Amino acid sequence: GDSVTGFRTYLVSEGAPVLGSEGLQEVSIQAYTFPNYYFVRAFWSDTPLAGDKVGVSGVARLQSVTSAATSGGRVLVVVDDRVVSVVAVRKEIADGRLVVRLPPAAPEVQRRVATNLAGRIASGPHPCDVVVVKSSTERR
Repeated sequence: GDSVTGFRTYLVSEGAPVLGSEGLQEVSIQAYTFPNYYFVRAFWSDTPLAGDKVGVSGVARLQSVTSAATSGGRVLVVVDDRVVSVVAVRKEIADGRLVVRLPPAAPEVQRRVATNLAGRIASGPHPCDVVVVKSSTERR
């Protein structure tokens, strides 16, 4: 129930290991074929994390999260306290590479969803509140 502003986290259930954006090296959009015209791939590195209380790398953290998820088969991708995707996990991921497949949709829709999701995963926590002042775009 606690919320942390600007926090990116990937979790399974209460009390399960948590994976943050520490050690996240790359997020990319990959093109494929029907029904996953596009999907998102994220890569965590094995770089030691400065000041990490848990003392594990990004790869080990991803492995512990996906290992815990194998019983339920799902990892929730939570951005700014909102679930933005659900990732199916069949086995633990030991190489640091997480693949997020998208729901079936037309190619252009999947591309838009993939772009949005990749951008949200790749952006780190914001050091301040972000306020939308105006949501429409004016063209001159």
